[in-house]
Amino acid sequence: MERYISMSRLKLSIYTSILIVFLATNSVIATDRVKTLVIVSNTDVPIKKLSIGDIRKLYLGYPIKLDGQEIHPIINRSDPLLYVVFLQKIVFLSARSYQRRMKSEMFRSGKREIPEIDDKNELQKHIKEIKNTISFMWLKTVQNKTLDNTRKIWSGTLSQ
Repeated sequence: MERYISMSRLKLSIYTSILIVFLATNSVIATDRVKTLVIVSNTDVPIKKLSIGDIRKLYLGYPIKLDGQEIHPIINRSDPLLYVVFLQKIVFLSARSYQRRMKSEMFRSGKREIPEIDDKNELQKHIKEIKNTISFMWLKTVQNKTLDNTRKIWSGTLSQ
């Protein structure tokens, strides 16, 4: 009977260990998938005043003024997933539809193209040096760099 009790305790401890390992790896994987998208700018832009609708309009080529100054968006192409998530969650367009729409607007109404930068360091340098510019990044990227003026615009999990 003692042997039976010790075997059941052994099974219980094995199952408990397996469950703990499973839960620990699942939570690590889940937190890795949680992404936070932020708008970044130099300190000249009061981005707290920008609504999500204003940000969408900016990236669709419409002029937006804050405190009498026109804001200039920059498209961050340093991370393909970031670009796609921004377009889907904020602009509500696929990358293909967005590009088609922007080309159409440029030819039809003469709107200027929104500049695209595909290097994180160059983007951050550009934002710091040129007044009234904004762009978007992952929060994790901003925490590793030196831009102070940020605003969270979306957070969620991504399945990869």
